[in-house]
Amino acid sequence: MVFLDLKTARVLRVEPISTNCCESKESSWWASTMREYNNRDAKVNDMELDPCMAAEVRLKKKRMGTRSRKILVLLLAAFVLLCLSALFLILLSNRTQSSSKSVARPSHTLADNQLLDLRPASAVLEPSPETQYFRRANDHAKVVTTTEEPEEETELEEEDPTVSATEAPIDEDEEFDDDEEEEEEEEEEVVTTTQKPPGIDWSRLLPELDDDNAVNLADPEDVMQEMPYVDSEVIRSSCFDYFKDDYLESGVYKMQNPNGESFFAACDMDTGSKGWTIMSRRIDNLSFWNRTFDEYADGFGNPGQSYWLGLDRVHELISQFPGGKALLRIELRNDLCNRHRACSGEGEDGYWWGEWKFAIDDRSKLFKLSVSAVLNGNLSTTAFDYFHSMNNNQPFTTVDRDNDRRVSKNCAVFRNFGGWWHRDCGFMALNGKYGITEGHSKGLYWLFQRKTNSPTTVTYNINPGVVVMMLRPL
Repeated sequence: MVFLDLKTARVLRVEPISTNCCESKESSWWASTMREYNNRDAKVNDMELDPCMAAEVRLKKKRMGTRSRKILVLLLAAFVLLCLSALFLILLSNRTQSSSKSVARPSHTLADNQLLDLRPASAVLEPSPETQYFRRANDHAKVVTTTEEPEEETELEEEDPTVSATEAPIDEDEEFDDDEEEEEEEEEEVVTTTQKPPGIDWSRLLPELDDDNAVNLADPEDVMQEMPYVDSEVIRSSCFDYFKDDYLESGVYKMQNPNGESFFAACDMDTGSKGWTIMSRRIDNLSFWNRTFDEYADGFGNPGQSYWLGLDRVHELISQFPGGKALLRIELRNDLCNRHRACSGEGEDGYWWGEWKFAIDDRSKLFKLSVSAVLNGNLSTTAFDYFHSMNNNQPFTTVDRDNDRRVSKNCAVFRNFGGWWHRDCGFMALNGKYGITEGHSKGLYWLFQRKTNSPTTVTYNINPGVVVMMLRPL
């Protein structure tokens, strides 16, 4: 547009006024960033009263939307980082707790309701040799051949097999049921197992007997009979020494250790290679499982019936044998299990035995066990020799001395397994609570496994009514 200045006669040029209504309302920066409003824009809404304000609102919405998304992304990233930090702290705390447990194992003291059977039986009873009284495991009345009974007889009163004030109940979280049995089998790494399949000749699983071993299948009642006390003109240090001196009667003999201390021990002069010193014999429900470390070291019970010779005497005995090692023979008889699917099915005819090279350290080294792989018998095989694989090089654990590798449990207390060379809580417990009949991994039991001609493996728990552990030189 051109104007004429009449006073100066100069032509003035005036720029046209912008038709963009928004330029008059915003700063140059805002105008440079906001697109120009175009009346012919296809996005223009004819219903808008003020097109400039509408354009401004649309631009602000666009900018605020981008900013909101950035804020949300930052908040989400912060939340994820916080969660990862919390997870890392939890893992670090758990690792610290586990490491502290491995350094200082908790002492497993018995609760008030887990009373020890601390009857005064820390020493092996020694009745006079002329006292010979006989009984069987199912007889409650004793037939005595003399008018005088041992004074210590009151200490051997049988416990009620169903209720005992000295028995420590299993914790509620350790209560046994079928589901827990399946978990225990998984813990013991039993992979290919089946129950007793039909059509298998079970006589193949019994020992192949020679003339020496034939005595082992004698009347089981003879095995459970009380052993007589045998008079001898001399005192020897082991049953094998008595056997070499032509003492051929099985019974209780007076022994003497290298320190000159005398004690009584049961001798088996009939089984196998003969001359066995019996270190443990269980034919009734005399309590074994809740004995203390000192009781297992000193011995308890009656050598003519159920008794434990004592780990101190066992160590002294083996130390006198050539090479400082003994041949250990374990015999299990009379499977008490009455739960069909979990049992051997042998009942009173059940008989298993095995032999190992055996030695233990002294008390200062917690009677640490040294046992070879199985040598003979039908109780274990090389493939399933858990006595060797699970107990070798282990110290002795009792209810008051937790020396096993299980951090969270004392295996002697767990399921009433009793004192043993526990590594973990499973596979066997020959000092466990007597009289278990369910075929569970509980109390007195032995896990039996053997391969058959088929691809399967026969597996069951033996709950023996008779347990004998005996020693002789190799």
